[in-house]
Amino acid sequence: MEKGSRARRVMWEAFVKIRHRLPKLEKILKEIQELGSELFDYMIITRALSDVPKHLKDVQQKCKKTFRGKTETLRANTIIIKEKVKIFQLVDRYAERTVISTVRDRTLVGHELLARGRDHEEWREKHLLKELEKIRTDQLFQSSFSWRKSKSGSSAAVSGVPGIGKTTMVQKIVYDWATGKIYPNFQFVFSFKFRDLNTINCKISLWNIILLFYPYMQNILEELCNSPEGLLFIF
Repeated sequence: MEKGSRARRVMWEAFVKIRHRLPKLEKILKEIQELGSELFDYMIITRALSDVPKHLKDVQQKCKKTFRGKTETLRANTIIIKEKVKIFQLVDRYAERTVISTVRDRTLVGHELLARGRDHEEWREKHLLKELEKIRTDQLFQSSFSWRKSKSGSSAAVSGVPGIGKTTMVQKIVYDWATGKIYPNFQFVFSFKFRDLNTINCKISLWNIILLFYPYMQNILEELCNSPEGLLFIF
């Protein structure tokens, strides 16, 4: 009994020391205490959503196969005259982006860019890691149990300076979902590029936009819309 109490005390002292460096850890522990049985319900819901009925499974596999074909490679411009564009495997060239939980002002972004000429890791340690919550891309829709806060679903907006890699990050998200690495709670993903949407020169509903880019969803779209919690839309 005494050993157990000592172990808990050591763990608590360790937590107190690092809690100011890990704001997300403190938030998660607090919400686990508040949620209680709701957390178990969430786990049950997530598991249920990952189980796709047989008649939807075939369409889901077709969707994933299509996404894999479109996202598994990266095209990069080169300085070689004979080979202006080179194709790489996404998994070989992708570098994880740093996503933080708060919108920052332009001045802070500018300072970060300037810091790249100095010791960038030291700058990040001082200005970012202690103040803001860092989020991996596979946590965008799982952070802080956002499902609990809105019955209409959760959303995330990612912003950044041009060329920083937002489009490539979205490509990696779609690829990882299609290969079963992330977001098993989403039965289907619908990804739309604004340059494609801009070619539509009339008013159009989301329903018809889906059918325009995913025509093979025709027979199951109504059923999917009846369970929107299993759908992810990326614009």
